[in-house]
Amino acid sequence: MSSAERILCLAADASGSPRPYNELLRGLEIEKSEGAIFVCVTAQRYLRIAGSVENLRIYIDFFQFAEGEESHHHHPEYVDIPGYIRPGTLSLIIEADAEE
Repeated sequence: MSSAERILCLAADASGSPRPYNELLRGLEIEKSEGAIFVCVTAQRYLRIAGSVENLRIYIDFFQFAEGEESHHHHPEYVDIPGYIRPGTLSLIIEADAEE
């Protein structure tokens, strides 16, 4: 969040099978913009999360899992702050599973 860069784009390994889902996304794109969080899938098949730095900090905190939270999940949109989530945003569930 402290970087001068407005957009962070991280590619993902999409070489495996998406089963039981339809597809694996190509990566994650985070954009510092204004206002409420908006999450969507881009035409390039990236998960895009955009919002103000303040709202992104809150949202991104849900990507962290404490030790012992294996197989737990977080809902970053479950925050009761007016103007935090833009209506129509994609609902995201973040899950922690160790790769074996």
